[in-house]
Amino acid sequence: MESGPRPVGDANYSSGDDYVVEFLGYRFNFNGADFEQRVTGAAVKLGGMRDGRKSIIFVSEGFTATVPAQLNDPVAALPGMGNRAQPGVDVNNPRAESQKFFDSTDLQNRLREVYDTVNRNNTSIYAVDPRGLATFEYDINQGVGLQTDRDNLNSSMDSLRVLADNTDGRAIVNSNDLLAGLKQIVRDQSAYYLLGYNSARSLGDGKFHEIKVKVNRPGVEVRARKGYVAFSQEDLKNATAPPKPDRPKDVDFALASITSQRRGEYIRSWMGMSRGNNGKTKITYVWEPAPAVGERREQADRVAVTVIGTDGAPFYRGRSPSQPASFSTGMVQVDGAAPAPPPATGLRSAHVVSFEVPPGRVQMKVAIEDASSFTLDTDAREFMVPDLSAPEVSLSTPSVFRARTQPEADALSKNADAVPTIVREFRRTERLVVRFQAYGPGTEIPDVAVRLLNRIGDPIENLPVPSPLTTTTVNVQLPLSNLAPGDYLIELRALGQGGAAKQLIGFRVTS
Repeated sequence: MESGPRPVGDANYSSGDDYVVEFLGYRFNFNGADFEQRVTGAAVKLGGMRDGRKSIIFVSEGFTATVPAQLNDPVAALPGMGNRAQPGVDVNNPRAESQKFFDSTDLQNRLREVYDTVNRNNTSIYAVDPRGLATFEYDINQGVGLQTDRDNLNSSMDSLRVLADNTDGRAIVNSNDLLAGLKQIVRDQSAYYLLGYNSARSLGDGKFHEIKVKVNRPGVEVRARKGYVAFSQEDLKNATAPPKPDRPKDVDFALASITSQRRGEYIRSWMGMSRGNNGKTKITYVWEPAPAVGERREQADRVAVTVIGTDGAPFYRGRSPSQPASFSTGMVQVDGAAPAPPPATGLRSAHVVSFEVPPGRVQMKVAIEDASSFTLDTDAREFMVPDLSAPEVSLSTPSVFRARTQPEADALSKNADAVPTIVREFRRTERLVVRFQAYGPGTEIPDVAVRLLNRIGDPIENLPVPSPLTTTTVNVQLPLSNLAPGDYLIELRALGQGGAAKQLIGFRVTS
């Protein structure tokens, strides 16, 4: 056990106040502003460990509710200046006395919250005042009147007694023999009786109920808790409620897609699937060179894509164009006859490869090349291509576009050839446009709902969707200005005669 610098113990918990809490070999150093949170947190931790008596050794000089007028600087940057009282003179100010009363009441309420939580977790507080036999609370050069000094000294020691007495602990205060008090703590922990009982009355009032423990043996001191706080109806409901289910796996999978660039990566990529022609599935592969992080290296200039079936049958082979497509203008078709449109100013640029393959398991190899066609890196993957032309409700891979302004977002919504963004981290000043296709049997257009979720999958708000839908393509806009920094999900749902489908998009909002 140890104590930090001598604090000026006040109800506002000055940041200069240092304390130590030690339990079961764990030591926590913290300042006064964290007192309530740390002590109650330690008690809750102890309460969940085991039955029996648990103790917190709290080393502190206690708390007082007010700061003397001689130490009350109106301007913190100018200590000693302003409307201070005369040194060594006790102030008789009715307004100050009234404020002192309310501050003292607030201190008692905050201490009560602490020892109520400690009692609920069958824990005792042993308060140790490292000052020993104290005669003054303040230094003589601080100019505090003798009566005010004595009142605040007694108040600080009383605050430690309150914490100890109300949790069946002991307060080792106003004594130079700290060793005797510490030995008593060890004796209390070494031998005690644990009594348990069930009340004949079903109490769910959340109130304090007194308990008296008596023994027939004469000449002994009996110390026990003064009572207990019964569970409220809400506490009983929470205690008997079934455990909350784990976070769904699809939520974890969507959040896992929010990844930062790994060191050594040459490109960043995204792949989406949508309905193609003649029962095939269209695959769109978007990539962009990754910036070098702390290293000098060759820059990726193009990628060579090869797609084959599990039996080795070739489906597609080609290279991406050297000319990037603009995110706000359109995508460049690799295997089509039409020439690529000239790039215009956009948020960022990317390269696009698109092709169609039959449904089923395929193998895809991407070779990353520099300007001289030297292979810098390769990426091989095997995945299942869904049949989006099947007679059931399905969703395409959602595409995400980023915009800086509302007109830019509207233009992206109308541009069928806009290139999706690859990253999933956005600023609060940006807007997102999410585009996806909802397919049903034949020409059916299923009903669509879009929701914004938090990182554990709970709904935040419903996003507007055109109703009724006249086309399978849906564009949804989401401004990020009202979202706090953190991870979020967008849930897409489609429901029709062919069943239901759902997809999740994970993204992160930064400052």
